[in-house]
Amino acid sequence: MIMTLRVADATRIWTKDGHVESRVKELWQGRKTLDLVEILDLDIPLRDRLWLLVHGDVLPLQVHALLNCRFAKHTLPIFERQVPDDPRPREALAVAYKYVNEEVPHEEKEVAYNEALDASHSGGGSDIDAASMAAYAVAQAVGGSVLGASRGAVSAAELDAAQDYPDEASKAAKAAEEVWQTEQIKEIVARYWEK
Repeated sequence: MIMTLRVADATRIWTKDGHVESRVKELWQGRKTLDLVEILDLDIPLRDRLWLLVHGDVLPLQVHALLNCRFAKHTLPIFERQVPDDPRPREALAVAYKYVNEEVPHEEKEVAYNEALDASHSGGGSDIDAASMAAYAVAQAVGGSVLGASRGAVSAAELDAAQDYPDEASKAAKAAEEVWQTEQIKEIVARYWEK
């Protein structure tokens, strides 16, 4: 099964968020539809590609949940390195994985979300640092926000690199995280539709 997003749907979805219809048509290059991989390969920021997939109702909720967990898990070591005695984000992420597999009730997921969110506020010291953003990515993953989990993980990687090597390293870390996330989406989508 190949999932696609029609240009008319993308225009309806995306123009509500400030994009113009001409830009959508330019990206679609005369095609009536784009499949998921073509959307992921568009020359637009990752957040916009994810936005199209999420708001276009292209990805099923289980795929959203798996992406959330992968994004958060990828930067969880940043939190654990800076706040080694706080198990809340890892425990919350374990609950998120169980929730995807329908092994825990919604109430347990809500408790895990609140624990991860609390951990994001305690972070590694400053108001917004790499540890806080990594825990925030977990909270967003548990809460069900692909965009939030993605943004949190990208910010965690960027801020982590900026601690030792400002500017160029943080830009490189952000780009690397976005490439990694795009590859994860492609891999999960391919596996999901092979079934």
